[in-house]
Amino acid sequence: MIKKSIKIAFQRLLMFKAYSAINIGGLGIALAVSIAILLFTFHHFSFDKFISNVENSYRIITRYGDGTYNTNTFAVFDDVLDDYPEIESHTIIYSNHNVEDVFVNDSKIKLEDALFVNESFMDYFSVNFLSGSKESIEKPNTLMLTPEMASKLFPDSDPLGKTVLLRSFTANQDSLIAYRITAIVEPLPEASHLQYEMLISQKGHFEPTVKILKSRKVFGGVIYLKLYPNANIVELEKSLQNKLQAVLGSVHGPPLEAFNHSLQALSDIHFMPGLSNEMQPTIRRTSLNILLLVGFLIFVIAIMNFVIMHIARSSYNKKTTLIIRSLGGNKYNLFGQTIIEVLLSVSIGFIVAISLLASLKFVLARLFFGNWMIPFKSPEFWIFSLSLFVIVVVVVSVLSSLSLFKTQTAINESVQPKGIKAAIPVVIFQFVMVIALM
Repeated sequence: MIKKSIKIAFQRLLMFKAYSAINIGGLGIALAVSIAILLFTFHHFSFDKFISNVENSYRIITRYGDGTYNTNTFAVFDDVLDDYPEIESHTIIYSNHNVEDVFVNDSKIKLEDALFVNESFMDYFSVNFLSGSKESIEKPNTLMLTPEMASKLFPDSDPLGKTVLLRSFTANQDSLIAYRITAIVEPLPEASHLQYEMLISQKGHFEPTVKILKSRKVFGGVIYLKLYPNANIVELEKSLQNKLQAVLGSVHGPPLEAFNHSLQALSDIHFMPGLSNEMQPTIRRTSLNILLLVGFLIFVIAIMNFVIMHIARSSYNKKTTLIIRSLGGNKYNLFGQTIIEVLLSVSIGFIVAISLLASLKFVLARLFFGNWMIPFKSPEFWIFSLSLFVIVVVVVSVLSSLSLFKTQTAINESVQPKGIKAAIPVVIFQFVMVIALM
């Protein structure tokens, strides 16, 4: 029975080739656009969600007077935050340096993202170790690599224990410093405001620089902290100023009262443009909300358009439907036939959509999505696409078959233009969606 229904569905598609091409092709294009937009927005809304206890995680940002907030703050915060009972943990990183090249033998490899960190960084960001241990970062002149950077530096051998040279990061020297590789770590997820290829110890050659930064009123380090639940954010921000007075109050420079310190939630970092020294591009949350609405409306319009054309085509099959009814077929048999026809058409439409996305992924990434690539290898992509597929099949099948379950005889059905009447509210709804989209 199912084979026969599938055969009938194929025959009807081939019977109306132009209709099938327009309807399925239009569905495929609309689905490709909506899938790309929805995945793009979901990707951005997922930023920094991987961090444990992210709802209580913050970054200290500082500004001078009424100026722009800087993502870097006073490095001395790293020494005074232990006195706060409401702070569960904290860490400091140094991202302002001139380490741009790594030297191995006679080769020079370009370095994009390097951070000077300590052991607390590993726990704060849940860094996953492939080899080595987090404690090794506390040893002088050591560093850790991501697998990609390790393969660039040592493509044919194990990098653990080997030495590389970094150009000096101090202002008054221009020499190469030897650093030993102690661990291989996974990079942070793509949806992170922070990225690295190399993690470098704050101990050793960089230690004098840390001491200088902690003794001055300069935006030297990035401070992250995690609070216990129900901590008073407002009171904590106010008390930060008083803590600094004891250690920096007599230091040369502007008075501490001229600086404003604020706690920025990690979940807000990706959605707050305009801060100085931000390490990754940001995007406004309102822009994402608008884009998400556009993707949703395109998806709804695609379904409505498919339903309208399916209802319009069903009028050509009225005689066939009446013959089936007169020979003893019930409405559930007809509903099953409708589901199979819709399932076949939507399956082809989704194949078209995925094919378009796969063939245009580089163009989309370059022109529209800021080098973000559609993650075809991700299980989330296929779960999301399958969910949309099920929604389309169910909605189209139900809307296209509403008239089947009205209590009326086959004779009454033969004299009623049910296809046209059923399509009217759907057309009106589609116009409303188009107006909303515009």
